[in-house]
Formats: sequence, structure tokens, C-alpha cells
Amino acid sequence: MTVNTPTDPDNSPWFPHPAAENGARYAGVHYKTLLGALQRGECRGYQAGPRGRWRVHRDDVDRWLRGERPKRALRRTS
Repeated sequence: MTVNTPTDPDNSPWFPHPAAENGARYAGVHYKTLLGALQRGECRGYQAGPRGRWRVHRDDVDRWLRGERPKRALRRTS
């Protein structure tokens, strides 16, 4: 039985670094399209600092693809 753990990259719901590129590949869009949506708050993502790496969850990309807006955009964590 396989357990979904954060340390297992194949089963993790988070896209591995570079998350914007991997999330865009999953969504079938250019990575700058997803990056722009993250920066505008149209797609929920987490960024540590203004130049930090993005963390993107697969469910958030699915919601963005369905046209759902996040109730609260979480962009940066400090």
C-alpha cells in the first residue's frame, strides 16, 4: 500500500521545483501564463519573499483551470 507523504514527489499534491513550470506543463499552458496568474492572485500559490520560489498545489491549478477564483489569494509567506 502506497502512502501519500510530502516526501514522496510522485504522490505529492505539490508541484516540484520549478513549480510554475511543472504546474504549467500539467495545465497545458505556458509557464508565464501560470506565473502571471499567481502574481495577480488569480491562482493560489505560496511564495517565500518577493524573489522566493513559488509553491503550487495541484488542486489550486485545477480550480484555476475551471475558472474559480480563490477566496483569498495567498502569495507570500514571511
